[in-house]
Amino acid sequence: MMKKVVIVNVSPRKGGNSDVIAARLAEKVKDAEIRTVVFRETPVSPCLACNVCKGKETPFCVQKDVMGELIPELDECDALVLVSPIYFGRLSGPAMLFIDRLYSFFAPDRENASNATKTGKKLALVSPCGAGPADVYTKYLEETAATFGVAGFTDSRVLVCGGVNAPGEVGEHAEDMEKIDEIAAWI
Repeated sequence: MMKKVVIVNVSPRKGGNSDVIAARLAEKVKDAEIRTVVFRETPVSPCLACNVCKGKETPFCVQKDVMGELIPELDECDALVLVSPIYFGRLSGPAMLFIDRLYSFFAPDRENASNATKTGKKLALVSPCGAGPADVYTKYLEETAATFGVAGFTDSRVLVCGGVNAPGEVGEHAEDMEKIDEIAAWI
């Protein structure tokens, strides 16, 4: 059975470092069905906190946008890669929008607080950034990765590609490309 991998690129910059990273991962992940979603190409609404998703057997979202479509795929997939630049010491706004929409997996009435039907899934958070303390950003991404456990993503890796501010510059950094390839092999 072929693995299902979802790559979500939330960078607003076309042709930027996140595009290079997402394309490299899509190319290097082997023996998998891959769906790549680029947030800037489709409107995504914020979570409405309407709670229609609560008390259900499986996660879903009532909103008719790409996240509404992705929720069941995220439940069924084997791995998720979220590619987001670091802006002002944090994940980009679209990344936070994506994470907020995972609220549909939160089931407070269940023992594990999750209605994910599949657990033990892999998660990679990959973030290019122009400057700043890569070790601090790495810790931040590790803490953020823990929140994905509610959606069944409990095996995670994070990567900060620092010093890449010019669009596409990460492709010239052999060490970053090697680490991206390692993540692809792990997936």
